[in-house]
Amino acid sequence: MKKIVLLGITLAILVVTAGIVMASNGNGKGMARVMADTTSKIDKLTFKLRGCEIVHELSDATALKCPANIVSKLKVREDPVLHVMDMGANAQINADDVWALGYTGNGVTVAVLDTGIDTDHPELISSIAGGKGFSYAGYEDDHGHGTHVSGIITADGVGGTPLGFAKGAAPDAMVWMAKVCDASGSCYTTDIAAAIEYVVKGPDGIIGNGDEPAKIISISLGGGGTSRANCDTDYLAQKVNWAVDNGVTVAAAAGNTSGTVSSPGCASKAIAVGAVDKSDVRASWSGTGLALDIMAPGVSIYSTLPGNTYASWSGTSMATPHISATAALLRQVNPALTDAQIKDALYKTAKDLGATGWDKKYGWGRVDALSAVNYVKPPEPECTIDGDCNDGLYCNGAETCVSGVCKPGTLVDCSALSNQCNNGVCDEATDSCVAQPKADGTACDDGLYCNTGETCQVGVCTGGLARVCDDAKTCTTDSCSEEKDMCEYLWPTCGILDSCCGPECSSANDVDCPSAVLCWNGNNQYLYRNNGQASKFCKCASDTYGYKSYNYTLSRKTVFYYVDSKDNENWGVSSRSSNLPVYQVTCTDNKAYPTNIDYTYPK
Repeated sequence: MKKIVLLGITLAILVVTAGIVMASNGNGKGMARVMADTTSKIDKLTFKLRGCEIVHELSDATALKCPANIVSKLKVREDPVLHVMDMGANAQINADDVWALGYTGNGVTVAVLDTGIDTDHPELISSIAGGKGFSYAGYEDDHGHGTHVSGIITADGVGGTPLGFAKGAAPDAMVWMAKVCDASGSCYTTDIAAAIEYVVKGPDGIIGNGDEPAKIISISLGGGGTSRANCDTDYLAQKVNWAVDNGVTVAAAAGNTSGTVSSPGCASKAIAVGAVDKSDVRASWSGTGLALDIMAPGVSIYSTLPGNTYASWSGTSMATPHISATAALLRQVNPALTDAQIKDALYKTAKDLGATGWDKKYGWGRVDALSAVNYVKPPEPECTIDGDCNDGLYCNGAETCVSGVCKPGTLVDCSALSNQCNNGVCDEATDSCVAQPKADGTACDDGLYCNTGETCQVGVCTGGLARVCDDAKTCTTDSCSEEKDMCEYLWPTCGILDSCCGPECSSANDVDCPSAVLCWNGNNQYLYRNNGQASKFCKCASDTYGYKSYNYTLSRKTVFYYVDSKDNENWGVSSRSSNLPVYQVTCTDNKAYPTNIDYTYPK
């Protein structure tokens, strides 16, 4: 059975132990830690009947301790064991400049999966949010690795030795410790998987209920390794990817074996962290490959150890918490950041090292906490009160401060000075509204009906000509009435011998008016259906030759028709029998004239 190792302790070498590993704690000798890819209650009962003990009931597997002599007969596989991979670093990544902006990780918790934590260390005692042992009674550190990693994240910087003091990159962040490794630095895969599930689901076992201990996981552990782009077929890598899919950011050590990236850091959705020294030179032992994402200080990192002590350790284990702490700083800036947004900020702002852009020795480069924070930090407010926004312009009105942004004021309204010949405009030079004349020659109206064609001249409506009133009739007297706003056409008085017959005159009171003749006899009743006949009928009925439509009946009748249907005053008619006789004609005056009444001409 493989063991995952802690990635650290000076220049700690990655250790991978092959085969089924005998349990060093639990039920004593002869028991082996294994895992079964089943969650079936029947399968679990079968394992118990064969002498196995259930260690963890995972969402997709079951961790067991079984008698070593029957393991080969069971449908189980090894429970891989990882091991631990073992402060100018704060200044190196510009974390101290981030503190100056007021971001120290306050309000953010990082879940550390490691050997535990010294709960009494003065640097850490104020920053422990809690924890849980996975196959262990508690989460007190009996190794030192977990305390060292935690100090890199959140040590308060209140103590130290002649060598200096320890202060975490996110000193006000909280640490939630998942003890998944024993005193020798060995860590079973299923213990780590159980811890990941607990962080994602919380104590109630339900994702999204708000009791999850953290949204950031820091894993300074590793085992195996790959030079490929990912190791997503690995069980623990799959568990890490699942955690990220459920809203958790996972930073994991790239491992201390150059040429590969260890698991679970090689998971496609993990942030795989390599180590550089204080000069940003990659440590010769730091993991490399296509799965590498980013670098952080990991050589001679001074931090906390159990028993109120301190020491400088090296390893990608020491680099990883710098990334976890920077993620905590980012989440303080904006708690709503997604994992993708955190990665985007980390990778795009990293100090490029090695080949330009991403490369398999340095990833995207060495983390720059200040640049990452500035990348996600909202811009400084442009204003706090309306008075901050005065642009000194009269015509722009009074500017206002809205949510930290200056908004333009309402433009001064000068429309009261606008008319036909002037535009009301705001004059910045005089801080007032003025009338600006329109172009000379602009058409206007001076309000006089009998004056026409006026134009604007220097802002005044002027000029124009007298309106010409002419109805083209020789008998009328034409004039323009200003009082009535109209042209008047006056006919002479009826009864005067002047060859004029006005509309009020007739043959009865004016000898100049011809006698009216019967142009259609209502006894005729029906008109012959024909366009010319309808037009001639309209000249008789409405004094206008032409029609719009006519109505007829669906029968055969005796109809009458004008002998001469042209536009003249010959009203002679004849009759005949015809289908579809017309009984009403609508003339061009839009009036309907029935054919069964008398009409005379002229009107």
